[in-house]
Amino acid sequence: MDEEAFRKSLKHEGRSQSAVKRAIAQVAQFEQYLRVQRGGKELNTASPGDLEAFVSHVEEKRRGAPSSICGAFATTTTTLQTKKCAVSQANCESNESNRRLSL
Repeated sequence: MDEEAFRKSLKHEGRSQSAVKRAIAQVAQFEQYLRVQRGGKELNTASPGDLEAFVSHVEEKRRGAPSSICGAFATTTTTLQTKKCAVSQANCESNESNRRLSL
């Protein structure tokens, strides 16, 4: 994860400092999950299925904390879209439109 770029993006979106810290921690947790549980995958190659599996994994570990899980899902989805934006401007425009629709 390009932590600095992600931090700037979240701040630009008006996220509080504590929300930024939580988001970075959640994405780091997802990256760790990808390495350990999904065969060493990198964040930029993660699929929606990887994200769904991660959310299920976290739900199993944190029964009774659904709001935390929803936050992790939303943050990680945004991060994956942001990461893809860096690869291609066309993807960025498409991902930004999709992100707005999902909010």
